[in-house]
Amino acid sequence: MQKELVLVSNLLIYFTNLGGITLGDSKDVLFFVEHVVRELFADVLIAEVLSRISINVSLCTTKYRPFLSAIKNNPKIVIVPWYTNGKGSERAFQQIKHTLNPTLINSHQEQISLGLTEDFIYGEPTSVIDYHFSWGKKYASQLIQRGICDSTQIFVTGSPRFDLIKLKYFNISSKNIFSKKFSLDENKPWILFCSNFSPANYGYLEILDLKRKKIDGESLVSIFKMARSEWEKWISGLAAAFPEAEIIIRPHPGENQMYYNILCDKLTSNNIKIIRQEPIHKWMNVSDIILTWTSTSMIESWVMGKPTFSMSLCELPMKLKGEYFKGIHWGCSIDKLLKLVEKALSGDYTIPEKIQKKREKFLNEYYHNADGLAIFRIVAILNYLIQHKKNSKRIKPLIISSEYQKELARSILLRLNKILKVNLKNQSKVKQLWEQSEDYFDDTSIDIISNEMGRYLTSTSTMIECIINREYKFEQKDYGIEVVFNGDSVDRYFENNVNSK
Repeated sequence: MQKELVLVSNLLIYFTNLGGITLGDSKDVLFFVEHVVRELFADVLIAEVLSRISINVSLCTTKYRPFLSAIKNNPKIVIVPWYTNGKGSERAFQQIKHTLNPTLINSHQEQISLGLTEDFIYGEPTSVIDYHFSWGKKYASQLIQRGICDSTQIFVTGSPRFDLIKLKYFNISSKNIFSKKFSLDENKPWILFCSNFSPANYGYLEILDLKRKKIDGESLVSIFKMARSEWEKWISGLAAAFPEAEIIIRPHPGENQMYYNILCDKLTSNNIKIIRQEPIHKWMNVSDIILTWTSTSMIESWVMGKPTFSMSLCELPMKLKGEYFKGIHWGCSIDKLLKLVEKALSGDYTIPEKIQKKREKFLNEYYHNADGLAIFRIVAILNYLIQHKKNSKRIKPLIISSEYQKELARSILLRLNKILKVNLKNQSKVKQLWEQSEDYFDDTSIDIISNEMGRYLTSTSTMIECIINREYKFEQKDYGIEVVFNGDSVDRYFENNVNSK
């Protein structure tokens, strides 16, 4: 089977050329990206720093031909956004590991779990993954306790998402720019609701998929439908209570557009705006107050220093409550919420000391204190692994004369269907769905983000020198491996790159 996979991989290289995909130089690192919001921005940030120490990086989607993307890039290291049980699309990651034998790292893009989703988020033990990136000690400890891996396979990095906030990258958006783009009044206060009612529209197939992930889909759908129905009353009440404010609803990318089209017809307040464009982080940056129900966006909002409140839309079972709820005014009635918003708008709101301490504890345990150094920890780790990578199967393209093209193409199609279980007839449809989704990105969109990043990484030289000169050390802890930098380099970096903004 192993020889067959290698043979098919060589054939695939030729096939990708026939299909118009040009083989580039082999990459050092390949990032697979599932979602544009959060993931793509963080991965581009890491790629931008890696490029400054001459490490070649490629970013590809998980949603369209991931195996072919790996063959095309032939990387030493592959970083995946999740790996739970090796089923479904994760088979592509297995094929990549067995065929190219790269170092495979699970970056775990969802590390904040609810009781309902724990089994899925932590996954099952597997030999496919070599290392895990954990944002903080808490998640790392759970990986060990559940037998997913041992402490020598975990790097505790912090979250690059918070580096973007620390660098004030999202300041690139402004009220003035957004007001012109979306017909909003920049002189009014902006109240943002971060929506996350996606499960309310789940159908049979989504519920079936949740069951495979050991999640009670029926209960989840029922609770989210109940909450969304109640939310419609709350948002109308909020708009009526604060007619002088712009009430902005930013739907979750996974939410049903048809629902919001119908909602627009039902709402009578002219100060409620439903806007799907632009990442949620940029909206949080330009808004004055952040509202949510259970969205983890509230955590980024804390770090931005925004007044953040939660709507208690319905009674939640324990399995739907997360530890991060402790860091917010949880359980607000509509009357209490209106009073808190009024205080925040008047500048009279301060975070209660009890809630602030809970936030700090949570950030320490789950996010490595959100200290703004996650990108450099990850770059240091990848630089070290590349230098010590051995036994990589660097596949070489076959040189085949043109008269065998038709016969070869036919053989490849048969081989793909038989061994790799890829239904090529559906590929054009899969590509079309991806291109129409909010998670679509291409080289142009990556270049735009990368150029923006460059302006916010003007003084990385101190940390890059620190990495090149190996002015850091790996410390093995009982929960994983910590990356500890030279203190002077860190101080100079923040003095030059953050405090100056």
